[in-house]
Amino acid sequence: MLPVFVPGGLLYLGDAHAAMGYGELSASGLEMPAESTIAVELRKNQRLAGPRIESPDELMTVATGCPMERAVATAHAELILWMERDFGWDRWRAYDLLTHVGRISVGYYGIGTVATKVARRYVLSESGNS
Repeated sequence: MLPVFVPGGLLYLGDAHAAMGYGELSASGLEMPAESTIAVELRKNQRLAGPRIESPDELMTVATGCPMERAVATAHAELILWMERDFGWDRWRAYDLLTHVGRISVGYYGIGTVATKVARRYVLSESGNS
């Protein structure tokens, strides 16, 4: 899910990589041509602070900022709030869960892009209520 901050915002896809290490040290991955087929759904009046990613196995939030520690804190905060709003988790139990099983992926370290992740099985198993 990508937030749109301006009326008439457009979607751009590109920069496909055959491989890329965590941290993208040289500011590039192993570039490749690609054709993509996507479906786009517009969800109006849904306020998001930043990108959210849902895969079959994980929930992820993405943030960018320098120092990178700020991006890590922001992405975690957004993931906790998402768990609270959409999955019924108590904020402090979500914080505790991420402390134990959450993961961090570094995108391009030069601008401090990170993703915080939690396995869906943890989020859906308890919903933070027990």
